[in-house]
Amino acid sequence: ATALPIYQRALKSIHATLGHKHSEAGEILHNIGLVQHQLGKYKEAIDYFNRALEIITKEFGDKHYKVGMFTNNKGMAEAMCNNYEGARSDLENALEILIATLGKTHVEVA
Repeated sequence: ATALPIYQRALKSIHATLGHKHSEAGEILHNIGLVQHQLGKYKEAIDYFNRALEIITKEFGDKHYKVGMFTNNKGMAEAMCNNYEGARSDLENALEILIATLGKTHVEVA
């Protein structure tokens, strides 16, 4: 995956310029998680999603739509690891956040 080294360089740059806890670092960590998921590396994806969620939650609060999106992706990776209870919890939480922030008819919800 050619995207992975690009994201890793971007993350290094963000860490150097904006810091490890900046929301841009959270975005890049989430994107690395998406690449890991696409590569079938679901446990690694979950680790990146968790790191991204920690940053984004601190930056925007636990009811922000990005928290919902990132939690949804984490739930999908949990399901791929056969952690169905964790997946269900994540997906239900994500749906609740996304409905509250984007509405029931938004393309990311419907």
